[in-house]
Amino acid sequence: EIRKVLAETLPFISVSEFAKQYFGKSASWLHQRINGNEVHGKSATFTDSEMNTLANALKDVAAKLNKAASIFAV
Repeated sequence: EIRKVLAETLPFISVSEFAKQYFGKSASWLHQRINGNEVHGKSATFTDSEMNTLANALKDVAAKLNKAASIFAV
């Protein structure tokens, strides 16, 4: 489900930098949760707090992109 929602966005984000900046974690940690990989015998998921962090991080990236776009708009 998370992977589907982020399918159009992920190619444009440095997952490594995103994971480090917003979660203080590695890219593999983020990929495990996005993909629902099995870790230590159970499916890796985001906690409610991490889902909130993900939502806020995406909003922050969107705001930065919008700011840059507005500078170049004629």
